[in-house]
Amino acid sequence: MADKRILIVEDERIIAEDIKRTLSNFGYIVPAIISAGEIAVKEIDEHKPDLILMDIMLEGKMTGIEAASIIKENYRLPIIYLTAYANENTLQSAKITEPFGYIIKPFEERELHATIEMAFYRYKIENALQKKTIQQQQLLESAKHLTSSLDVTEVLTQIGKGAKDILNSYSCAIYLLNEDSNLLEPVVAIDPEYEKEILSTKLNLDNSFTGKAVRNKKSFIFNHTAIDSTGLNIPGTAEQEDEHVIVAPFCNEDKVLGAMCLSRIGNIFTEEDLTLADAFATYASAALKNAQNHRQLVNEIEERQLAENKLHETQFRLTTIFTNVPNIVIYEKYGGKSFISENVKDLLGYSPQKFLEMDLRFADIVHPKDREFIKNKFDAWFKEGKEDFLTLWYRL
Repeated sequence: MADKRILIVEDERIIAEDIKRTLSNFGYIVPAIISAGEIAVKEIDEHKPDLILMDIMLEGKMTGIEAASIIKENYRLPIIYLTAYANENTLQSAKITEPFGYIIKPFEERELHATIEMAFYRYKIENALQKKTIQQQQLLESAKHLTSSLDVTEVLTQIGKGAKDILNSYSCAIYLLNEDSNLLEPVVAIDPEYEKEILSTKLNLDNSFTGKAVRNKKSFIFNHTAIDSTGLNIPGTAEQEDEHVIVAPFCNEDKVLGAMCLSRIGNIFTEEDLTLADAFATYASAALKNAQNHRQLVNEIEERQLAENKLHETQFRLTTIFTNVPNIVIYEKYGGKSFISENVKDLLGYSPQKFLEMDLRFADIVHPKDREFIKNKFDAWFKEGKEDFLTLWYRL
């Protein structure tokens, strides 16, 4: 209470001084007494009040209601009206500015004290609700952007920036789990000074704050990092006495993909922050999984395309070679597809398409005197693992 500053805007000097004395007795600070609405609006920045006691009728052309409306729009400060006029029209005009209370003159000290305390409490609750609403809006906005990209690095960067802003942190690092070891690989670091140090340091699951969250598949708050032996300081970074850490793992279908670690200096992380980090990690996990699936699909398509290109290159090369050799037929099976050279029509009497549709045996198309030679050749290829690339030779 002792640090609360209350500005008195009252044109009756005796009443104003009496209010100042009462407020001082309750432990409040009164930075000034102002008698006109115009002056009150002008001197808000100078006096920096936490609450204003505003008389409705003031000196000058501006009423207390008009002054309160301007202050509310520009500063969002709690205002309590002081008035000797309790008529309905006055109250209706005052309601538009959404005051935090009314005090009808004359009033008792206990009434003044109770009204002020209730105003401070309401102001605190409204600020907390507004902060939560803003955070939720930021969370939803960030979640919307997370699904706009399928690039893993871009998604992780968006996650880091969004989490850092929403949770008011000075640093955010994101790690992906290396499934072949107990290490967490740093992939994104948003830090004003130590980005390189963070990106060059892998974390062990057994001796880091982030590792503990990954092991337990659960978010954690570490508000006493200076004395907490769970985690180690990253080499090359400064040790902060009042550093606080929050870690949220990225889980998808009970599988941990990675985690984000946020650091804050000064203000500790709260359970509300933890809930918010969990919600953000849920959105982020889905976006990250989508990006990883997309990358895997792209890799598979590229590998298949390479195989297709290799097959086409081989077919073109061999077709070119054997087109000018009339007494040789090439038959090739690669990647589940079959190919036969065009001269099969002249040598065997079947079109290439008909030949591929027929269930022909080896003995049906190979001259008896060549069977043993070719069979031995095939056997050697099979032992070398070349069963997906077969060539049959037919010699007249």
